[in-house]
Amino acid sequence: MLRAPAVLLILVSAACSSSGSGPGGAGLPCTTSAACGAGETCAYPTAAGCFAAGSCVTTFAVRCNLIVLACACDGTGVDISGCDGMPAGYASKPFLHKGVCN
Repeated sequence: MLRAPAVLLILVSAACSSSGSGPGGAGLPCTTSAACGAGETCAYPTAAGCFAAGSCVTTFAVRCNLIVLACACDGTGVDISGCDGMPAGYASKPFLHKGVCN
């Protein structure tokens, strides 16, 4: 019974280490978009609030002109509309709350 968990641990470790090869890549951790590959940007999940960690996400063509302002954790404004080329639920900075910053 001890053998199976050890094998699983090795497989998980191998899978994680191989995903980080090359510059950038979807899902990789980041702090700036320079760490991401072509057609990707560094984005933060809004559901995680100020504890969000950045990860590289594939960007897409903007399909609307809506802007939904919110306050980022650094006190600056951020658009969370989903019309910024990022997948729904992601922002360009860690997200504090909806509405403008006070």
